[in-house]
Amino acid sequence: MPSYDGSADLEVFEAFVYQWDSWCRAKGIYGRYAVEILNYAVSNKAQKWYMRHVALDARNWTMDRVYAELWEYCSPVSFREDLRRKLMRSKQKRRPVKDFAQDIQNISVRFPDIDVYTRKRILWDGADAYIRLFWIEKGRSVERDTFDILLHYAKRAGLRELERLRSSREMRGEHIPSDDASCFFLRVGVGAFATAAAAAAAAAAIAARTFGFATQQLVDSQSLDAQALPQETSDGLAVPVALATTGLRLQRASSVVLDYMSATVPS
Repeated sequence: MPSYDGSADLEVFEAFVYQWDSWCRAKGIYGRYAVEILNYAVSNKAQKWYMRHVALDARNWTMDRVYAELWEYCSPVSFREDLRRKLMRSKQKRRPVKDFAQDIQNISVRFPDIDVYTRKRILWDGADAYIRLFWIEKGRSVERDTFDILLHYAKRAGLRELERLRSSREMRGEHIPSDDASCFFLRVGVGAFATAAAAAAAAAAIAARTFGFATQQLVDSQSLDAQALPQETSDGLAVPVALATTGLRLQRASSVVLDYMSATVPS
């Protein structure tokens, strides 16, 4: 048999109401008899209320009236105000949109003044940003569309968001299925890029060493040539001799570079 102790928890109370109704139907108990045997299902604060208000006049009570007044007695004084505030400020907060929409429906039925448009507005304003953007992209409107249509498109937006997140994780390498051909080519491409980068770095290092070696050879040759050349001549041939010597130096440096690169750079 279900039981309720009078706790001020709406979800607990609603679960008791559902379970009690189901239990009574299964046992074939209806009407006044269901009100009378409710005494065996309540305890603590709930039983105190039952004995004071219902027990002596059970035949004049219905289960709907019992539920309404029992909850009014057990709930906080500001319960309805707090519940309304909670409804109007509802946010999805990354929950499944189906759960968010159901919460709106469950709470709004307790307030007769919460009409269909208000429920749609709460759904629209409280949904996550990616859902609102999807609604706008698809031409949806809180003014024209029904609650169910908005919910249908919101579910589609949720599926798209899940796929986007999955693709983003795969691109970051967090999860790449081994049987995905596109992911295979992605891995091959990344490997080729890494190999090319390493080769370029090695070539740059070789070029730097080659340039340094050739420069040193050129400096050494200049020192030797400077010692061998005359500083001046009596017949005015110093400038032509210097130019010719410079050409020999450049030819020697080029030969040194080519020989070094042939020896160090693999074919």
